[in-house]
Order: sequence, then structure tokens, then C-alpha cells
Amino acid sequence: MLRLSVRITLALAFTAHAAAFAQPAFHRSERNGEQTSQVAPGSLECGPNILTHSTSLAIEADNSVSCNDNLTKVHTENSYYRAFVLSDFGFSGNFQVCTVRVGIEVADAGDPATTQPMTVNLYSGPPGFPTGFPGSFPNVGTASVNVGDQALTLLDVVVSGTALSGQELVVEILTPNGSPAGHVFFIGSNNNGEDDPSYLRAPDCGVNSPTATGSLGFPDMHIVMNVLGVEIPLTATPTPTVTLTSTVTPTSTPTATPTATGTPSVLAPTAPEVPTLSSVGQALMALVMLGLGIAILSRRRV
Repeated sequence: MLRLSVRITLALAFTAHAAAFAQPAFHRSERNGEQTSQVAPGSLECGPNILTHSTSLAIEADNSVSCNDNLTKVHTENSYYRAFVLSDFGFSGNFQVCTVRVGIEVADAGDPATTQPMTVNLYSGPPGFPTGFPGSFPNVGTASVNVGDQALTLLDVVVSGTALSGQELVVEILTPNGSPAGHVFFIGSNNNGEDDPSYLRAPDCGVNSPTATGSLGFPDMHIVMNVLGVEIPLTATPTPTVTLTSTVTPTSTPTATPTATGTPSVLAPTAPEVPTLSSVGQALMALVMLGLGIAILSRRRV
């Protein structure tokens, strides 16, 4: 009876211990030294402009965390964020994204698969992220890719979207729940410095909105990410030209009426009017001239 009681106690303790491990929490990969290389699908040098908060693109092993099962490292839903205020990089126009380059610490799909899904989302909104997100940050671009098994690499994801002038571009790397398929994923990071925080969202670990990794207890997790694109200068709106034209409207000039006054007035001399013949006068003149012509001809004949 005592042995049975001990067995039951041990079984319950083991079950509780296993259940504790099964609860999702933030854990590191614990895969020191593993490294592979892979040509990033869709690799593209576009630009020429680059947005980055990463001091270095080096990927450190066992530096990142994800919300996962500590026993298997299989991840739940995780989102990783970087935010870029365009004016901080000297851009006054719109910024058109063409590629997001992101670090991968570990991507290990559950057997027998060799790839797992990942989505890159672009948002544009007023500076101040994560305040106002996502309500004030509409999605301006998205791309879904299948990430092959790899470690300590840089992955280029071709994605198109435009952040408007004066706004903040937010990039989200979303890895959906990998539990059903047994996927393991840790984003690439290092401890080499950053000039703006890295952010993480993981609903199954109680983090429902983007939160700085430092605030979650991981201040050394500096997500490696570059955004490649080109600034689109704003086109100046031409100012309408107003041309003023003067229209002369004839007005009658009042005629001076002479009035008798005690003071003589000096009148400017006017040109004498030249008499002209009316149509009747012209006809009479023509008859007179014709008569004179007939008279002259008659004298010559005599």
C-alpha cells in the first residue's frame, strides 16, 4: 500500500512537472554552435536607401527569446517589431520599401517539413509607436514566405509598401503558432547595440501588444533588421497664376455747357471743321462736271 502511494505521488509530481514545462513562456533556443548557410529566397539589393537601428548585422547564438514550450522549443504565435521615424533618417518625402532583411537565429521546421511560414507586415502611422498601434497604423504592405531550415543567417524578404512623409514605418515579423506542426523559430539578434528599442508581442505569454524587449527582461536582445527602399520626393503642387486684365468700358464724356459768368474763361483753340458734301451734293457736283466736259468738247468741234 505504501509503495502504491509513493508511485501515485511520483506520478502526480511528474505530471505536474511536465505540465509546467508545457506552459508557453519566454525561453532561448539553447542551440549554441549550430550554424548553417542558405541563400535567402528573393534576395535582392534594392534601394539605395536603408533604414536600420542595428549597430551590427552579426547574429549571436542563444541570444533571442520566443514564446515557446521550454521542453521542445516549439513556438506559439510571436511578432517581432522595428519602428522607423522617416525624419530621423533625413527623409522628407515618402519612403517606398522593396526588401526587409531580417536575422534568423534558428529556423527548424517540424518533421517531415523543411520550411515554416512567416509573414512580413508594413504599417505607416504617426510617430510614437507603439502608442496608437495598430489603430492609427494602417497596413501598407505584406508578404508571406516559407522559411527554410537555417541558423545564424540573414534572410531577405521582398515586400512592397509606402510609408508617407513625416510618418513612422513599422515592420512586423510574424511567425504564426507552430505548435501543431512542431516548428521552432528564433529571430536573429545580438548584443552589439541599437539606437531604438526592439519590440515583441506574444499573446500566449500574456504580451498582447508590442512591448520593448528590455521591458520584458531581455535588454540584450537587439533584433537584427534592415529595411531597403527608396525615398520618393514630394511633387510640389503648382500655385495657380492669377493674370489680371483690365477691361476698358467706354463712358460718355459730358459736354461742357457754356454759362455766362463774370470771369472770362480761356478756351483752347479747336481745329476748323472742314465742310463735306452729302450724297446729294456729290451727285450735283458730278452733273456739273459732266456738263463742263460736254461744253469743252463742243467748243473743240467748232
